[in-house]
Amino acid sequence: MTIENPLGGETSYPETYSPEVLYPIPRWPARSLLDIDKKIRMYGLDHWQAYELSWLTSKGKPEVAIAEFFVNCESENIVESKSLKLYLNSFNQERFDTVEKVIDVICRDLSQVTKSEVKVLVTPLRRTIRQTENAPSGVCIDQA
Repeated sequence: MTIENPLGGETSYPETYSPEVLYPIPRWPARSLLDIDKKIRMYGLDHWQAYELSWLTSKGKPEVAIAEFFVNCESENIVESKSLKLYLNSFNQERFDTVEKVIDVICRDLSQVTKSEVKVLVTPLRRTIRQTENAPSGVCIDQA
């Protein structure tokens, strides 16, 4: 199955985990327009931030996090941004035992689409500096 570029078109939002919505964009055509020869060694990475990634714990409790993705600049493809948004939203109702499992799934899917290793960092909001500085005292009954 070939998916179409979602940019500029009407979009239906997936209700379940949907890695098939990720749309790869080959890097080479744009670089060839700039007359960049494949022999030139490039260094660096693409650093993407997703300010809201959410999923459910195995018990059904919502988790919200900030995610960061690091893609080598020499990857064969990049991911079209709207498709990445749709993909990340597809996690909203999915259950995961741990944040590490969420990271593993995202890493696997993005690495497959970019055809390169992708590093993924996920920081639950409860661990961010802003959240901990203003955290109310008490015990969360959902975590008790």
